[in-house]
Amino acid sequence: LPSTTAVDTAVCRDIAVPADMIVEENEMFTISVETSNPNDVIMGPTTATVTIMDDDSAAVSIQEIQINITEGTSGEICIVLENVAGGLERNVSVTLTTTAGTAGANDFSQLTNEVLSLPSTTAVDTAVCRDITVTADMIVEDNEIFTISVETTNPND
Repeated sequence: LPSTTAVDTAVCRDIAVPADMIVEENEMFTISVETSNPNDVIMGPTTATVTIMDDDSAAVSIQEIQINITEGTSGEICIVLENVAGGLERNVSVTLTTTAGTAGANDFSQLTNEVLSLPSTTAVDTAVCRDITVTADMIVEDNEIFTISVETTNPND
């Protein structure tokens, strides 16, 4: 600070944070104030922590919006990670939940908040899949429907 600086005068410096396209955790660093003259008095806090808030996100979606599975067999529900130009530095997790429609609770393997993880090494547009089993029965009936919903476990994804 110049010698003519009044008491309680602030000197500010800009800190440039470059933009990236990487889905990552927030990052932090510390700034400290020091003096070159040992006779100077520094009062108050001499360090501050700066948090860089990540503003990148990944798009997670179901690969196919209509899946047909024959009774007595299994099919796959695949979750795709899209639009991650810079990659991932952390895992992205989603939960899968099935809801009975015209299909009864015993007609398929139900999922309740089952977690699927897309590891940070997952390439863009790569699918992570989960089998869904449909129970065989001897009842002559119309096709039955159930739904699968996908939600991210981290609101920043």
